[in-house]
Amino acid sequence: MFPDDFKEWLKLLQEKKIEYLLVGGYALAFHGFPRNTGDIDIWINRRSDNIALILEALSDFGFSSFNLTGDDFLKTDSVIELGIAPLRIDIITDIDGVSFEEAFTRRDVFTFEGLSINLISREDLIKIKTASGRDIDRADVKKLTYKLS
Repeated sequence: MFPDDFKEWLKLLQEKKIEYLLVGGYALAFHGFPRNTGDIDIWINRRSDNIALILEALSDFGFSSFNLTGDDFLKTDSVIELGIAPLRIDIITDIDGVSFEEAFTRRDVFTFEGLSINLISREDLIKIKTASGRDIDRADVKKLTYKLS
């Protein structure tokens, strides 16, 4: 399901105990509706200790040349895009529809090839996709709500 680069990235997040949630197209696939996506979307907790761990993971992963600082992750409504599709990693700092803390407590933990992946719950995925208002997200909400019926 995941390209090797994404597996390596998720392994780093797990090893460093970073608070994150898998959202976007890959989350949709884990909830039963695979679709093409050019990236992996990772929503992070913006606490300072978590950001420090993210910066370590980015350095370990080979992204130190991007010269990112903790301040880059404190901005609300920010998406930090690393790499080029279809292997781009998007780190999302804020999402409408639900707070990170609420979504993290309701997360699903999915085990895949030895990795424990923090997956946004189906209900919270519906909330954030509804709040986004994008056409692709409205289509995703229809699929997700149909499956709940």
